[in-house]
Amino acid sequence: MPGSFSLEEWLSERSRQIIRGRREIVFEHPGRGKSLLLLRSSGTSVRWAENASVLKSIYSECDGGFIGGGYLLIGTPAKQSVATSAGVTIPTIDQIRSVSEQQGLVFCPNEIPFMTIGYMFVYTISEGEKLLCHDRDFHTVRDSESIREVLENWWSIKLADENNS
Repeated sequence: MPGSFSLEEWLSERSRQIIRGRREIVFEHPGRGKSLLLLRSSGTSVRWAENASVLKSIYSECDGGFIGGGYLLIGTPAKQSVATSAGVTIPTIDQIRSVSEQQGLVFCPNEIPFMTIGYMFVYTISEGEKLLCHDRDFHTVRDSESIREVLENWWSIKLADENNS
């Protein structure tokens, strides 16, 4: 079962510079990469279900963000999408659901789609803290071990791409 995870700490460990602004934290990574977390807003109040500790841990420190230039998006629980200083717009969780469904993905009513990698992979939390990965192209759904595992796998692919270009 997935557990607590600090996204800010994970990004900090992979950054050469961290710039904390009024509304966001920008993480500059070695090479060309950049990530950003939206700081928690006093106007964003979300009540997650008791069995949603993964979402609680992510959204206790931020209101969404992007990793690696905007390809991996963590939706915001705010009422509308948020434009960032880096030019990447963070979609709402509802927008991630809507775009994903328009592209043919099907979610159970109790699933919360909160993170996407190019809308090819959409990650959800369902009842019982199950972290699921929906694959748009292969029309499959598989269990993911943890947020950390998902990010570590994606990060290694991103680094390999940077090294090859």
